[in-house]
Amino acid sequence: MNRAKLIAAHSVPLNGLFGLVGGLVGALLAEVVQFTGSEEQPYRIFGTSLLLATGVWFMIGLAGVGLCLVSLEGMSAQSAEKSLSDLYRAFPFVLLGGFLGGVVAQWVFQNMLDEADSSVAGPRIVGWTIAGALGGLAIGCGFRSVARIRNGLIGGATGGLVAGVLFDPIARSFEQGDAAVSRFLGFTLIGGASGLAIAALNTATSQMFLEFLTVEGVSREFALIDKTSVLGCSRNAAIVVTNDAGIAEEHLLISHSGNKVTMKCIRNSRLMILNGSAVTECELTHGGQVQVGDKTTLRIRARKGSNSSVLFNQHSGVAQTPPPASRPTIATRQVAPGGDLGGHQVPPATPNGTPSRPTISVRRDPSQN
Repeated sequence: MNRAKLIAAHSVPLNGLFGLVGGLVGALLAEVVQFTGSEEQPYRIFGTSLLLATGVWFMIGLAGVGLCLVSLEGMSAQSAEKSLSDLYRAFPFVLLGGFLGGVVAQWVFQNMLDEADSSVAGPRIVGWTIAGALGGLAIGCGFRSVARIRNGLIGGATGGLVAGVLFDPIARSFEQGDAAVSRFLGFTLIGGASGLAIAALNTATSQMFLEFLTVEGVSREFALIDKTSVLGCSRNAAIVVTNDAGIAEEHLLISHSGNKVTMKCIRNSRLMILNGSAVTECELTHGGQVQVGDKTTLRIRARKGSNSSVLFNQHSGVAQTPPPASRPTIATRQVAPGGDLGGHQVPPATPNGTPSRPTISVRRDPSQN
């Protein structure tokens, strides 16, 4: 199993693991950069303001979490350029979100804390939930995706809530130790819980998936989280394909509604091959596949339990389409191989130079007799 397929198959636990590692890295950096070890002047940056000093502390800690989660997305695309591009784009959002999260969380904590009550569990839970929500929101903004912003906000808040609830029971074991241990524990909890929650939401809210096929089977998978996504070789594309010279920088516009996925060629990109015909646009359901570029084959998969018009045989693993209630009509534009259609490149002719005319076989519904 290659790296991209491994990530797709275990995205939720891997996001939790990367979030946990990010929390540890962020906590270490925050400890080195912000804390002096002196009780009189504990903070290096904004030492006279607890609110701003806490903002810097959270900014550095959550930067480790956010950047680790973003890097995992780039790894799944098998593109170092996309990984660097995603990190560069997400970095300012993560820093700003972490700083605001720390400031707001500390302000809420201070205002909720009752001096007559020695318990700080309630205020800490609320404060960390807010900090996690703003941190997750920042991660979503880095992807320039409304769906990911929503999932980041909810997932980050969930991670902060879980970390706030678990912190006190676990931290009691370290009451006699250094306060730095508790700070490491806090960022580790919030990082791991946020990573798990965000990935679980991304998976749960995705009804359709795009699979890349090779002779060995599925090489990688992309969850269609947004309503529209661009496929191309550009590092700015949502779905990056780097191993096919026939893929343009922005090749396909992929959109989905319900159980149907529509693919449309962008500008001068090479046409798709669907059932032997060159097309500029097609609509696919579960099990449907199309060839793009020189050697890229895409297949649509619906999430288990979703309402799909294509039945899936679990024993044979073959997608089976139920017989149509009426004779379907398919509008196509016939183009000579090697020719041009609206600025789109048409795939070259077959080796003998005289490709056969594409035909469509339709099985008649017995009820029509």
